[in-house]
Amino acid sequence: AGDRSKDRDEKKDRMREIVIVANSWFRDVAAAKVSGEQATFFNNDQSGRILEASGRLSVADIEQKLTAIAGAASDAARHLNNRLVLAKLRAELC
Repeated sequence: AGDRSKDRDEKKDRMREIVIVANSWFRDVAAAKVSGEQATFFNNDQSGRILEASGRLSVADIEQKLTAIAGAASDAARHLNNRLVLAKLRAELC
């Protein structure tokens, strides 16, 4: 039972990391959309890709993606199947 609990905790931690990274990325894209090159990015090493994404995505697209990420975080917190949560998130982000 201890190994199962440890495995579940590790999966929960990985899911949390995925949500945090995705959220920080799209928050950076939103900041770039509003402020352009003047924005300060959490993912500063990816500023070129962030600026490119902000030019390609509309404000509505970015908002939809941030909403999808928040939904995935909520689903994961309710202990739904991580594979299903990630598959849904991937579909909503692509």
